[in-house]
Amino acid sequence: MGKEKTKLDYKDDLFFKFYCGKAGDESLDFRRFLIKNITKLNTDGIRIGNGEPVVLTSSDKKIIMDTFIIHDDYFLDLEMQNSTLNIYQSKRFQYYLCKNIVLQMMDKQKDYQKIKEFHLILFINREYKDKMIDYASLRYEHGDLISNCIVHMHIVNLKNIDRIAKERKLSEFEAVIYLMANNTLEGIDYEEKEGMVSYMKANYEIFGSDVTMMKRILKEREEEVFRQMEMEEREKISEERGIGIGEERGRKSSLVDLLCQTIQMKYQKDARDWLMKCEEIQLMEINKLLYENITYEELVQQFAFH
Repeated sequence: MGKEKTKLDYKDDLFFKFYCGKAGDESLDFRRFLIKNITKLNTDGIRIGNGEPVVLTSSDKKIIMDTFIIHDDYFLDLEMQNSTLNIYQSKRFQYYLCKNIVLQMMDKQKDYQKIKEFHLILFINREYKDKMIDYASLRYEHGDLISNCIVHMHIVNLKNIDRIAKERKLSEFEAVIYLMANNTLEGIDYEEKEGMVSYMKANYEIFGSDVTMMKRILKEREEEVFRQMEMEEREKISEERGIGIGEERGRKSSLVDLLCQTIQMKYQKDARDWLMKCEEIQLMEINKLLYENITYEELVQQFAFH
């Protein structure tokens, strides 16, 4: 059976891992390109750190980072977030920051001087104020950065690039961000000196031709949304009287986001309007049906409200 061509999104978790996290000199150059433009860190001698999922104890949940980078002076992780930064995601990435520091101490016998800085680069599919690249860390109340700070978060607000593209020609880095945000560079004036846009497009062709990889994307999305719901359910129990209305809406919104992306990839249809009218239990049923041989019309007929 021949390989099936599938529509892709550069913000898909597994596709991001593929073009940004795979082995090889080209992928490493792409990561170095991103790190230099976002953080200004020295990237000489960086190497790939991805391996088996890391755990602290036998009962601890495994963490798989998208692209984990090792440098003599720091550790760095790049993560793609294809939805807004809700409560769950915000706590999740702060947990990544803290857990990396703890992991370093496991082999250091509490020698705090040997702790390396940890930098998290987070790509978020949102527009935020007037900053495409924002920075967060530990600061005093008056604003100064705490000396020898070891946790750093660099947030790339992908949708901010749209305004920049309307004003002027894009640099090669900005073109990469625009492609991540919009999945196309059609009609956009940009420069390319290091071949990074071409690298992304070539990987699109390779990855998009393999339906098996696409099925893995859908499966990972399902697992992630249920991990999120499981965490929120534990918080609900601990609070005894349940979660607030705002958090409940946030959970449904996250599930709708996931289903919209999956339906867009599978059927090339925008289903957000009718998905927002479904109850949470119906959304979970839709998620299961997407892995079966069901047409988009059958989904609409069964769940859409008119």
